[in-house]
Amino acid sequence: MLQYQYSSEDEIPDGLREHYVERDGQYVLNVGGLPTRLAELEEEVRQLRERQLPAGHVAVTEAEARALAAYRELGRPHELRAALEAYEHAQSKLAAIEREQTLRRAAELAGLRPEPFVAVAAAKQLQVEIREVDDDGTRTERAFVRLGEDQLDLREYVERDREWNSLMPALVAQPGGVPYPPQQSAATAEPVNPARAYIARVYQGARKDGANAS
Repeated sequence: MLQYQYSSEDEIPDGLREHYVERDGQYVLNVGGLPTRLAELEEEVRQLRERQLPAGHVAVTEAEARALAAYRELGRPHELRAALEAYEHAQSKLAAIEREQTLRRAAELAGLRPEPFVAVAAAKQLQVEIREVDDDGTRTERAFVRLGEDQLDLREYVERDREWNSLMPALVAQPGGVPYPPQQSAATAEPVNPARAYIARVYQGARKDGANAS
């Protein structure tokens, strides 16, 4: 039986040397184009092994590799998550502060007491907007309530809406600046005003929520 490969020419038996060809320092049996094809296959295997990723690695595109490098410059994943959560919390607090300021300004423009109005409007998620309007040739600020695609003057809305109108005694600014909520002794207490009682509950709840958020 013919041996497929020899390490040196001297190992090839006499009379058979013409059937072997030298390849990479070895003498391989020349069976048609078999040695050449084997050489091509071995080269393909070698190239595939060079491109093979180590265990635990994955292949990514150049664009993905650049993106990963850019993210690494920003910090570790847990640091990025903490920074993002802190940013979102700050944005939420800022939005709440801006909304409260808008509600307070709207109450002032509508001639309403800011503290009770802000408490009730926040609880009811009332959508309020302040914009300039032309008042006999003068640009003035006015507060409006957004009702779907419509807008209604805030003071007009409060006076028309049945539930809000019932709160008017507590919402309308009092001459002399009566403190809110009014403090009275049990002996001299007046009959409970439902509007004031409702606003007091909402107002106290809003204050507690604000203290917890801070």
